Amino acid sequence: MVQRNEGQTNLQLPDGASNPNPYLSLNAITLDPKSAGLPYRSSVTFVRASRFWRANVGEASTLLRLIAGDDSASDIEVNHGITLAKLAKKVLGPGFEHGMVLAAHYMFPAADEERIKLISALMILYFVFDDKAEETSNTTLHTFREDFLNRLGGNTLRSSPFQSHMNQIVQSIEDADVGAQSGGKEMLEALHEAFRCVHPPSGGFRNVKEYFQFRRFNVGAAFVIAAAKFSTRSEASLADPRFQRYFSLVADHLGLVNDLASYDKEIRALEAGETSDMINIVDVVKGTTLLQDTDEAKQIVWMLQLQIEKQIVDELAHLQGQLSSDEWWFLEAVLCTLTGNVMFCMTTNRYGGEAARIERGKHT
Repeated sequence: MVQRNEGQTNLQLPDGASNPNPYLSLNAITLDPKSAGLPYRSSVTFVRASRFWRANVGEASTLLRLIAGDDSASDIEVNHGITLAKLAKKVLGPGFEHGMVLAAHYMFPAADEERIKLISALMILYFVFDDKAEETSNTTLHTFREDFLNRLGGNTLRSSPFQSHMNQIVQSIEDADVGAQSGGKEMLEALHEAFRCVHPPSGGFRNVKEYFQFRRFNVGAAFVIAAAKFSTRSEASLADPRFQRYFSLVADHLGLVNDLASYDKEIRALEAGETSDMINIVDVVKGTTLLQDTDEAKQIVWMLQLQIEKQIVDELAHLQGQLSSDEWWFLEAVLCTLTGNVMFCMTTNRYGGEAARIERGKHT
């Protein structure tokens, strides 16, 4: 195993707005995981968490119970007998509050109580769909995916408590867009697109560049960015060319952090025959270099993460003075998704917990 450098210098963030971010001031609490002695693996320490933990957990629990109780003929069993209902029941088991529900809590601290509930609902749908889709063959995946997307869009005659709740969620998100705000609409659109990028190319990845091109879509970065915009009621344009390099770096960071945290769990599942796909940059680095040692590959990925973090902060410094307060507060909310993802991966039972810790090694 490898180890992050405990002496790593924290990156200093530029201040691009004349006033503090009001959404973070009202809705978030400030965290200092490094001072608390936690194994926080990032040089960016702009870390926040939502004040509305109970609202987040309550919505996640409600939605999972509805999924677990939904009797849908389209929820067919795939590899290992997996269905959405069975996955939901599993998530609701012991340790529920330490699982996927933590993602919205750490990643979207700018959201008010109502918006964190809506984001939490979509995050749960994304996680549960992704877990089933990964075990669904391409032949069956199309039918399952289209049915699920129709249900998400309310384009179905099916009636159930789960469907009614989904319809209410979508309607509430659409209603939340006021005036020039479009974060809710873009969040729903991005979630639809994320559901269309599941399995890696059959021939694998020939290099790290190919991996990044796939992972930027597979990790759901566009959804995460749109949800950050929704959380701050921003009127910023996601198509603004000034933001595109920043967004690309954000997408790469989300994938790298998840991959480092989940690699050991994923390789165990692959070796046990519990999954057929390995979408992880540690595996790509091992397969496209002369490295034979997993620890060395992890170290390379960790160094790459640090480099991307420096580029992210440099890009924010480049944008300093060019943006309105609304735009800058939105970019701060996007930054919170990165540090929140680090917190999520560090604390969740989804990615292996203590087993995913990066220990001290000879390459630090």
